Amino acid sequence: MPVFKKLSDALSGLDSVPELTPEEIAHYNRDEIKQDAPQAPAEDHQVAEVATIDDRLKAIARLARAAHKRTQTAARQAVLAVVDLGEHLTAARELLANHKGGSYGRWLKSVPIPRSTAHLACQVWDRLGGCPTVGQLDLSAAYSLSSQTAPQAAVDEVLELTADGRVDRKTAREIIAKHKPRQPKHTGQDPVIIRVHGGTVAVKPTGVQSITGILLDAIEALRDQEAA
Repeated sequence: MPVFKKLSDALSGLDSVPELTPEEIAHYNRDEIKQDAPQAPAEDHQVAEVATIDDRLKAIARLARAAHKRTQTAARQAVLAVVDLGEHLTAARELLANHKGGSYGRWLKSVPIPRSTAHLACQVWDRLGGCPTVGQLDLSAAYSLSSQTAPQAAVDEVLELTADGRVDRKTAREIIAKHKPRQPKHTGQDPVIIRVHGGTVAVKPTGVQSITGILLDAIEALRDQEAA
């Protein structure tokens, strides 16, 4: 009998154990799955991340090359458009010059095209319109070369370079500076001549001197003349 009593007490104790809810059961199952699942080494994550970055960089490189190609095409088209504009405006200017009462300035306003834009375009056409590779110039380089101060030797050298590729503004300006005649160095400032009440005095500025300083020196010189 004592044995049966012990069994009865043990079985009765099982009834006091609380039952688990479905959510708790699912939670315990997930924890067991996580513990049993093999964990990937940290190195594998790094390799996967590098591969992802490399793929993204390759895609970005393709997009960047396409965008760069579009900018080069747009730059070439911009120069050619300026050349065409200069040709058309030059024709209009010549027509109006031979037409009584015609005004090129008023005609430009009616188009409308700013006079400064028209002037630059006509210069580009006059100086560079006959070059078949003018599209290889950056627009700012074309403006620099079409300036009246640009030596023809510099223009010829730059246009030779366009046969091999694009020429930017920096290269064009360096070549222009190389062909410009060097100005003699000025050893000093020219004297300032001042005439007051029949008196004349020449004041030679020293260094960076203001107008006030020059006038004060002139007054002192005139006083010295009067005292003499």
